[in-house]
Amino acid sequence: MTRDRQTITPDWEPVGPAIDGVHVKRTRNVLTANGWVTEAFQAVWPETGCALDRTLVVHFESDVVTDWYVHAKQTDFIFPLSGRALLALFDGRAGAATEGTVVTQRLDPIDPVVVVVPPGVHHAFKVLQGPFSLLNGFDLPYDHAAPDQSREPADSGRIPFDIRTAR
Repeated sequence: MTRDRQTITPDWEPVGPAIDGVHVKRTRNVLTANGWVTEAFQAVWPETGCALDRTLVVHFESDVVTDWYVHAKQTDFIFPLSGRALLALFDGRAGAATEGTVVTQRLDPIDPVVVVVPPGVHHAFKVLQGPFSLLNGFDLPYDHAAPDQSREPADSGRIPFDIRTAR
């Protein structure tokens, strides 16, 4: 038999590997008279550290696996709205303390979190229960002539994690 490893603290905070500069801010749903409300972002939260410049609503159909995305300059803020997905993160920053580290984060509005992804950290999504929608914020304006986004196919093998088979 193999003993389970610790996955949460006594305060119910997840325990596991981390990538330097990636922050997860747990928020919470508050029941109202006609549903629920969740605060998605505040610039004053220590985990976020800056104001948003622009925000998108992104929608994925069921069973989608995305490419790996990475930004050279901008920070991503990711907040789940509906469905469930796995967010995989890979630290591709040369010389970073956590270079080469891979972590995953489940995204579901039942357990709402804001994930802050700094420049140089690759990220990909796998929809586990869909469709899946998210709020995607950025700290820099969009440059239409030269978008700050590069991508790597999920099946390229250059990132040491196969999100296609992950659960």
